[in-house]
Amino acid sequence: MSKKWGLAIILLLGIGGIILVFLHPTKKRPGLDSVVNLGIGLARDVDTIGQTLARVSDEEEIKVGQEIVQEILSHYRIITNTPRARYLQAVGQTLTPQVNRKKITYQFYIVQYDDINAFAVAGGHIFITSGMLQFLRTESELVLILGHEIGHIDLRHCIELVQYELFLKKIGLDDLKMVARIGYELIRRGFSEKQELEADKYGLEMVIKTQYHPKAALNIFGRMSDIFPEPEKSKPDTVIDEITQILKDALEDYIATHPALEKRLDILGEMVAQRKADWQGRTFYIGRANYEQTLARETTKYPKEWEEVK
Repeated sequence: MSKKWGLAIILLLGIGGIILVFLHPTKKRPGLDSVVNLGIGLARDVDTIGQTLARVSDEEEIKVGQEIVQEILSHYRIITNTPRARYLQAVGQTLTPQVNRKKITYQFYIVQYDDINAFAVAGGHIFITSGMLQFLRTESELVLILGHEIGHIDLRHCIELVQYELFLKKIGLDDLKMVARIGYELIRRGFSEKQELEADKYGLEMVIKTQYHPKAALNIFGRMSDIFPEPEKSKPDTVIDEITQILKDALEDYIATHPALEKRLDILGEMVAQRKADWQGRTFYIGRANYEQTLARETTKYPKEWEEVK
């Protein structure tokens, strides 16, 4: 609901910006990008207000999460009762004591899917693809990914995807099955750039709190940026092309899912650099052997996996 209003604000201010750019009586015309950016700011304010009004309880979130999981299970094959599945549960459950919302119980699932991906569902459900598990190399990298997804739940990003539908349900305009289907579709589209960066920070903090090595973050996004390079944008040829590109970029920014990998790598690099003085001389766990042998650090610690931050 508020997302639609937000898009309308951006489009209206974008059109207004075009009029100002071409009809402004002075030579010093206002920049279209500044007008559109104002629209983005107003749209996000609308989102914030709407999310506050539609806020639901943890108990309600758990119920809708269970329904969304059933929807997911109808689309994907879940791998269970394998050494890797048991390992994932073991590692995941060692992280859950760190969460802030204690009423949420977490479950971890392996999805049989070749793509490198992981996603979270409201109510404490974390899904990681078999492709992602093949991509990862150490337990510390797994902790970062799981911490990132836990962050989406703990920071209420997941439930915010469907809060408006739940709000409508309370006044008789929807049912839980419909909310589950909508929630599934919204999960496929992903979170905003702001939310993704918040979850990156949360994941890094989870790594540090549990004494895993912070370089895991840089390793993961460094390898991902090599595999998935960002396409270069072509320069606009005309004023109309430039206006079109500005509006397109603004809309993409507003409804963005994952931010550019290079941007995430840069921001995480800055986080690590800022905190490095606090970590120097301390030892953190890497867990390459644990990951290869599917033995969680909680049960099997390898002395050689501890590495000092220099």
